Amino acid sequence: EQLTMVFCCFSSEPPEKSSWKEGSAKAKWDSRLIGMAGNPNRFDTNLMDAPCKAPLPCCCTFLLTPCCGIPTCYWRKKALEQYGNGMEDYICTQGMEYDCCCFKPGRMGDKGNVVCLLLEGCCCSVRGMSYTRLYIMDNQNIRPDPVDYQIIAFSNCMQILACICHIAACIVPALDNLADLISCIADMITLTVTGCMGAQISLQIENDQKNVGQVQVAVPVPTTEGGAPAVSAKMER
Repeated sequence: EQLTMVFCCFSSEPPEKSSWKEGSAKAKWDSRLIGMAGNPNRFDTNLMDAPCKAPLPCCCTFLLTPCCGIPTCYWRKKALEQYGNGMEDYICTQGMEYDCCCFKPGRMGDKGNVVCLLLEGCCCSVRGMSYTRLYIMDNQNIRPDPVDYQIIAFSNCMQILACICHIAACIVPALDNLADLISCIADMITLTVTGCMGAQISLQIENDQKNVGQVQVAVPVPTTEGGAPAVSAKMER
């Protein structure tokens, strides 16, 4: 109940539009993510309930992510095998990041490259898990759950707070220990959310494997007069 109260401090609704300049690559990418709110399907479970339903994947992802990229690589490979053609479909970030300078996913020798997957897993282990989750959402037309928005926003907020504390510590050295404490707490929260993502991905893949050959019935998304998703409506997974 106390945990729910903390999450209630953050909006359960997706942003209405990107904060970046309209027409920019970042704005187009943001619009793609925001558009997922209108997808017809749901995850089998949200991030908050996933650890209780899949404790082993959650714990393994939580414990191994800080020291290696194995969880990120494992879940990406599993997702590609379930929803695509395996490693043949691999590209860096699965196209969930926009082109920037020399970074051009799928056009820089990364397609189907196991070494690139290992590098992504080791160098961007937390974001890599998020990319896998977004890949599944995009492939299966899954909309985010309201509580997922709140959990991820809470984690991001703690990372921003840790950054502010470290900047303050540069000005006031006495705050150095406090900054380290806040940073440690923020990292633990981020790793916990990453573990929840591992559990959510595991449950989704497992249930989709069981439902192969069955027709999936889309759940209609309530809309407003303007045709946008009525995100204030309850959307359970």
